[in-house]
Amino acid sequence: MEETTYEHRTTLKLAEARVANVQRSTLICGRDLEWYLLVTKSWVVALSCAGVVFIAARAFEIPGASALDGSLFIIKTFCFIWIGSKISGRYREPLCVAACAGGLAGIGAGMVLAFARFMFVQQAWTLFNLITEPVITGAIGAGMAYIGGLASGRFSREASREGPTVSDL
Repeated sequence: MEETTYEHRTTLKLAEARVANVQRSTLICGRDLEWYLLVTKSWVVALSCAGVVFIAARAFEIPGASALDGSLFIIKTFCFIWIGSKISGRYREPLCVAACAGGLAGIGAGMVLAFARFMFVQQAWTLFNLITEPVITGAIGAGMAYIGGLASGRFSREASREGPTVSDL
């Protein structure tokens, strides 16, 4: 029996989530929340890990760590653009789905980063940051994913709703 790759398993899960969408009510832009989690889960984990490392480095006053905040913004921007281009280009979803996925990924990563800042920095402003960082990161994520979807060049108004095909593997 042939072993399946991670991408093949993810594609199968996406196809199963699309079938489940027909059976359940949809929540956000015509897609179930589970579908968004399947598509963006690895990017949220990657952003969160990078952010926690950068925040911890700055909190422990490691030399050169002050430059990491700017690079974290660049990493977040790249990831959100990638999410938008992947969803709009590869899965042929409309731009609103790409923007929602980027926004949800931004909210998820923003919550983890805000909690990490709250734990490592321990100043009064970090309490307010627990609300503002997920909202701002979600808005940036939605905007960058929308731009990434536009830049993918494969956007069509009549998006295919059948799911990933064998050629997507």
